[in-house]
Amino acid sequence: MAAMLNIYHLNTFCTIVAEGSFSRAAEALHLTQPTVSAQIQALERAVGARLFERSAQGIALTQAGRLLHGYALQLLELSARAMQAMEQLQGLERGELTIAASVVPGHYLLPRLLATFKSECPAIEVRLKVSNSRDVRAAVRENHVELGILGERARDEKLTYTPVVEDELVLAVRPGHPLAGGREIPAAAILGIPLVVREVGSGTRATLERALQRAGIPPDRLDVRLEVGSVEAAKQVVRATDWGTVVSVWSVVDEVQAGTLAAVRLAGLDLSRHFYLVWRQHGYLSVASERFIAFVRAHQPARPGI
Repeated sequence: MAAMLNIYHLNTFCTIVAEGSFSRAAEALHLTQPTVSAQIQALERAVGARLFERSAQGIALTQAGRLLHGYALQLLELSARAMQAMEQLQGLERGELTIAASVVPGHYLLPRLLATFKSECPAIEVRLKVSNSRDVRAAVRENHVELGILGERARDEKLTYTPVVEDELVLAVRPGHPLAGGREIPAAAILGIPLVVREVGSGTRATLERALQRAGIPPDRLDVRLEVGSVEAAKQVVRATDWGTVVSVWSVVDEVQAGTLAAVRLAGLDLSRHFYLVWRQHGYLSVASERFIAFVRAHQPARPGI
């Protein structure tokens, strides 16, 4: 192959694969779609093969495209590592840090931590993407982000987990609820409470269901009235009804202190857990990612006591 591969064209190629279309890649890269198309055409000339098949259903990688994609990701990673190494050599602490977080740490834990981190490392550009635990693992595994933080540790030989913050699930109810006056109730009592639960894929839901199974309580016996995709939605329902919701103590500490929600523990259920930092086991970590890992370990907040 006589032509040299252009790193910018490879980046465009990988962005198209990640975004699933030329137009979304152009938007993500802040380029025009004709520029993106021209870069892919130049890359195809360089490798001597078509990289995408186009149809009414969208685009798909050709066999050559699938082969190139794996090498392109490695080349882009090596390029980033080289730049980070040069900056580290010069004593510079800059770069980009994109973190994928599950809902609870993404909404209730990381914002304050990231604000403090940003004040200590102002040259690092920080972005936070929030989804559920399953999607966070996929984003890290597929190298869309270097770092994730979530509340469920699932077996995956490609991922490395390290616990960083303690958490506990509690039953949240409105202040006027019959259970609001007590500190805890027997675990089996949850079967008599109408519940709002998080969606499948949520670490909170997985933690609750595992704890129930260990206590000999089948999760399918729960009186689930509504499934929602966020803690905030669950809290809004609970405030307006006599239903309850099992959520992280981090997500209700402000409301409990303000008296707008009550938290009740479920005796006999082990609902303690950790939030974990997660990254690819054999993946490269940038200076920015390594700096953030060290920061979190040094600034681990204590679990709220309510």
